[in-house]
Amino acid sequence: MLVSIAYSKGRLEVDLPEEAKVRVVEPRYVEGLEDEQTAIHDAVLNPIGCESLAGKISTGDRVGIIFSDISRPTPYQVILPPVLGIIESIGDVEIVLFNATGTHRKNTQKELETILGPDIAGKYRIVQNDCEDTASHRVIGTTST
Repeated sequence: MLVSIAYSKGRLEVDLPEEAKVRVVEPRYVEGLEDEQTAIHDAVLNPIGCESLAGKISTGDRVGIIFSDISRPTPYQVILPPVLGIIESIGDVEIVLFNATGTHRKNTQKELETILGPDIAGKYRIVQNDCEDTASHRVIGTTST
C-alpha cells in the first residue's frame, strides 16, 4: 500500500504492508487572513487580557526576540515586521534577535535570510546558540528525573 505523507517541503511516498492499519490524518484547510501583517499588528497593539507590547517598552530599553532555526517552518517574514515596527516606533530601543538552535548547528547567513527575510537579517544583531561552545554554557542544576 502506497501512502503519501507531508515531508520537508513536499511529499514522501511510503510503501507499507497491505495488512497495516493506516490512517493518514491531514489538516483541515482554513482560509487565510486577507492581510496577515495588519492582523498581527492589531493583535499586538490590542491583546486580550493584558497590556499591549508598546505599553511594556520604553525608550532606552533592550528587547530580545527569540526565533527558531531553519528546521522550524515559522513565517517570521510575516510575523516580525509588524512587531518590529511597533517596537521601533517607541524610539531608541535596542533590539537583538536570538536564534534558538538548540542542539542544531548555527544557521548560515543565507538561512537567516530565508527565515527572517534579507531586510531583517541584515538590519539587526543576531545571536545564535552554539551547542558546541561549552564555554558559553553552564550547568544550573539537575532535575529530579
